[in-house]
Amino acid sequence: MIGEFKVYGWQSDVGRHFQYHTDNPDYLLSLDRGNGTKISFESASYLIQKNSAAFVRLDQVREFTIQPMSVAEGFVFPADFVQRSIANYFDCVVPSGFKFLPEMDLTQSSNSGLIDLIRAFRDMCLTSDAYVSPVAIARFEELLSSLIVENFRHNFSDSKSSSYSHSITPAHVKRAVDFAKAHARHPITSNDMASAAGISLRSLQDNFQKFLETTPVEYLRRIRFEGVRRELLSSPPNSKVINIARSWGFIHMGRFSIEYRNKFGVSPAQDLRKEEI
Repeated sequence: MIGEFKVYGWQSDVGRHFQYHTDNPDYLLSLDRGNGTKISFESASYLIQKNSAAFVRLDQVREFTIQPMSVAEGFVFPADFVQRSIANYFDCVVPSGFKFLPEMDLTQSSNSGLIDLIRAFRDMCLTSDAYVSPVAIARFEELLSSLIVENFRHNFSDSKSSSYSHSITPAHVKRAVDFAKAHARHPITSNDMASAAGISLRSLQDNFQKFLETTPVEYLRRIRFEGVRRELLSSPPNSKVINIARSWGFIHMGRFSIEYRNKFGVSPAQDLRKEEI
């Protein structure tokens, strides 16, 4: 158990088959890095192998067939966890008839990247000696919930209907921007910006693109870089770049330094020493 979701794994040298029934509406993300697992539900069956996965509701599963030399792993997400994400994404109650398409192609970078993120978080929580705070887990779950609805295909993925998106005004964008500027040194997310603006995350993302031609995440990141630069330029030369950068939420110093130079044309150390270019 990690936060709100469960993880499991098994390895089988022989084939196994068993029927399954539950009224539990939680969602199952099933993968297999071996010879495969077949999941049967409703009127279809899917063989999950190295380049594929399935995302289904547990109460729709009827049978599991585990192939010899199967190396299976899975993640179970609470139904209310996923339903909240869907409602936030569409800025309304969950649309009638909404359902995820069960088959996932892991050769697509958006799917494989998200799976890698989930696995990395699982491994960090289960194998790391470092303490993982409940706040960090909650932040990850918030990010993950948005990514699931945005990346896992569902029967509304290709819908262009505006009935599921409420328009907002520049006043809402300004509220989100003001909130981001006031709290940039705190561990806020785009969801926090949306809440401060009084609109859904999807509406915030759409209208940041419309009015500011960027995403909330990138806008927040830009504010933080600008904050670091202001502080470097106003700090004594014997200050530590790493301390200033980390106070603004930047942890990976190599990546930070590269991006800083790309943005401002100088290194963080040059700005700290006020060197002329």
